[in-house]
Amino acid sequence: MAPVCEIVTIGSELLLGQIVDTNAAWLAETLNRAGVDVCYHSTVGDDLERMISVLRNAWSRADLVVCSGGLGPTKDDLTRQAIADFFGVPLTFRQDLMDRIEAFFLRAGYHMADNNRLQAYIPEGAEPILNPRGTAPGFHVQREGKLIATLPGVPVELKYLTRETLLPLIKEHFALGGKTICYRVLKVTGLGESSVDREIGDLIRSGTNPVVGLLASPGDIKVRIAAEAKNEVEALTLIQGVEEEIRGRLGKLVYGSGDDTLEGVVAGKLADSGKSLAVLDTVSGGGVALRLSREPGNSTKQGLVLSNLESLRSRLGDSLWEPPSASTVQEVIPPLVRKIAREAGADLGLVLLGFPEREEDGLRVELSIGVGSEGTCRAAHYSLGGVENTLYERCTIIGLDFLRKFLMNL
Repeated sequence: MAPVCEIVTIGSELLLGQIVDTNAAWLAETLNRAGVDVCYHSTVGDDLERMISVLRNAWSRADLVVCSGGLGPTKDDLTRQAIADFFGVPLTFRQDLMDRIEAFFLRAGYHMADNNRLQAYIPEGAEPILNPRGTAPGFHVQREGKLIATLPGVPVELKYLTRETLLPLIKEHFALGGKTICYRVLKVTGLGESSVDREIGDLIRSGTNPVVGLLASPGDIKVRIAAEAKNEVEALTLIQGVEEEIRGRLGKLVYGSGDDTLEGVVAGKLADSGKSLAVLDTVSGGGVALRLSREPGNSTKQGLVLSNLESLRSRLGDSLWEPPSASTVQEVIPPLVRKIAREAGADLGLVLLGFPEREEDGLRVELSIGVGSEGTCRAAHYSLGGVENTLYERCTIIGLDFLRKFLMNL
């Protein structure tokens, strides 16, 4: 069985929102890959009694506790004292650690303040985790078959010590051998979370290896496939079978995987097609063109993404400017798409036409969308509502995905 792990991140600045806790996310991913089952994550401020309480809870329900932060030289850096008090032992001064801290300052050309001496103290019976990247050594304690380790909160130091010292220590202590956990994330758009669950819910609730889960975010759904195996090759083989099943069920709704973004995928398809694109967007504030324009090698013609609607009206004509109804969108939008492309000298035109109106609980818009060229064109109509930022984001993603699906058929 994989050891159960709790990550404890320490620092009042995390609870105040002054610093985003990136350490916890990185540790969770790294430890899972090493074969550790990260089941809990706690964050606690710089308060000794609260820290001890969090440590007590973590120790009661986990085999491995990994802490970060609170190892600096100031009075509010209490991690050393909290762990010592939790185990009922005193802090002990380590001259060998003091020598390394002094040498670090000497190499850097800085004068060491007296309070840095605090960093040479660790709980009695603990083993140090030497830190060549900074002044704060970490340490670990092994008791009752369990392991608690604490690392500096500075991300570059934490990552280095995790790779170089903590992971080998964990693998030896828990006899993990070559056991690993790998995962792949598929990106889905055009379908809500509940609908995705309806399509692949049996895989999510199967409880077998690999494990499938969903994570919803504005505009897309992430499908995470995690597999546990003796090595990475075996884990990826397990993942591949489930991935093929999911792709077979969801089809074109899967737009990418891993670090893929919707705009990156669309920009890539535009580049592959060798076609340029003109965009008219009265709905999202130019969101589609903005995202595409940030992609290297984009071929978006931005000349028609204008805020001066009167100028556009004079060029395109009033008859094509009124937002069409759902019943007339197929008649009105294709001519406008072609005219946009001709005006810009582009191969393709993309139109997002609509004027959001404010309601008591947010905004509502009748969105007419079309994409195409002189030869072929697709158009659709959506009735959308929501709070301001969410609505604009949804319209942008609908536009990008509409374009993606059109490009797939070229």
